[in-house]
Amino acid sequence: DGLVAAKLQSMRLGCSPSSSQMATSPSTVLLTDFNEVVVDNLVGNLKLNDLHGIAKACKFDFYGGDSAQCGVGSTCGKVNGPFDVILASDVICQPEDAFALAGSIASSLRVGGTAIVVCADSKHRFGVEKFEEACRVAPSLSLSRTVLDDFYGGMLSSMAKTTGFVEGMALTMYRIE
Repeated sequence: DGLVAAKLQSMRLGCSPSSSQMATSPSTVLLTDFNEVVVDNLVGNLKLNDLHGIAKACKFDFYGGDSAQCGVGSTCGKVNGPFDVILASDVICQPEDAFALAGSIASSLRVGGTAIVVCADSKHRFGVEKFEEACRVAPSLSLSRTVLDDFYGGMLSSMAKTTGFVEGMALTMYRIE
């Protein structure tokens, strides 16, 4: 449960970046959570899997501003957007969270970037029902949604064996641009 943001090396203006551009503008992947224990666990997992040069674990609370602070043992410092991609899952648990998340996405997503947010239905997660409204009132966000059970043809119930998914839960994926 958290938010992942990435700055990616990409083709811009129809041409590939030169090797010197790639060397000076590396991709950045941030793994975040508001809980410092979770962030410290992420830092440990990055080191354990020798990924600390590729991704960074940072504390991020969308009530605390638009920047992320790194976890214990991390060297990423303070990191700000804009980001090309934002992935978030199960980050809304009260109505205010929907608005705070939409505001964070609006202020952190690069123009032309994409955010993907996956949420359980409001029967299982309070505040999710406010997310579409929050995206409408946030500046410059365009939203589409996919009910994942429809997309996967009813096969999501097998997720209950490995995740917090419970019987009768519906998941929705929001694509924000």
